[in-house]
Amino acid sequence: MDIKTPKKLLTNKARRDMWKSVRPRLKNVCESLHASEVFVFGSFSSKKRRPADIDVAVVVKGVSGAFPLDIVLIPEGRKGKVILDDMRKWMTQKYGAKKFSMLKIK
Repeated sequence: MDIKTPKKLLTNKARRDMWKSVRPRLKNVCESLHASEVFVFGSFSSKKRRPADIDVAVVVKGVSGAFPLDIVLIPEGRKGKVILDDMRKWMTQKYGAKKFSMLKIK
């Protein structure tokens, strides 16, 4: 599957670098999941100068009646731990410490 470059969203160096970094991984994910369509949404599709991430919706062939699934791909190592800590803090602020938990399942 060929991933088109959303040229109108690559308005500055930070956005171009983000897309350049994400595109190969996105292509691999789409091929693995047999994607029929991919959409960019969220802060990357807005006029925000420095979005934190690129949100994509992947339409998968042959999955009927399935619930949507959010997947966040992060690097291993120190940078990954920083991102996980940031996610934990953000979710705790959003839902409250008593209503949120992050469980390691593998």
